[in-house]
Amino acid sequence: MMQLSPLKLFGLALILLTFACAALIYLNWTQPAKDDLALMERRVRLEEKLVSAAQKHPEQKEKQTAAADALPSDPAIDGLVRQLGAVEKDAKCVISDISFEKAESDSAPANVDKRPYGLKVVTAELSVSAPDEQAMTRFLQRIETMPRAVTIDAVQLDRQPDQKSGPIAFTVTLSAFYIGQTAGR
Repeated sequence: MMQLSPLKLFGLALILLTFACAALIYLNWTQPAKDDLALMERRVRLEEKLVSAAQKHPEQKEKQTAAADALPSDPAIDGLVRQLGAVEKDAKCVISDISFEKAESDSAPANVDKRPYGLKVVTAELSVSAPDEQAMTRFLQRIETMPRAVTIDAVQLDRQPDQKSGPIAFTVTLSAFYIGQTAGR
């Protein structure tokens, strides 16, 4: 066997240390950068496919947007308030008060016999004043045709029995539906 001098051992150790450092540098910086680049390239290809599909079928995106407006994935109370504001303006009525109550359980409210699994409800009570019966009717019709999935549960007139015309104050109770998130998501 051959004896290595301390100088040769030191040189061999230095060479091994250099290779080890080069391997660490490659594994810690170069390879992750290559992986990130490959991931970004895959994302770009996916985005290009999505854009291409959206350009081929623009009506599909409109359908998806309409479905998301009708049944959002959360209570979306701010969107509901905006839609009610548009109804208010269109019907020339005034909503003076709104209160919301979010149903916490999966049991169906009294106005819904068989609600599909996962469908949640937010109940809103509106205090409204209308200049006349036509405006009140228009207000109720506009609520029923809003993009959001809603049902009118009750309408209570706050009018004197002998009052035949003039402003009408009424209370509307409605249910707005949304798709609740499941625990697994």
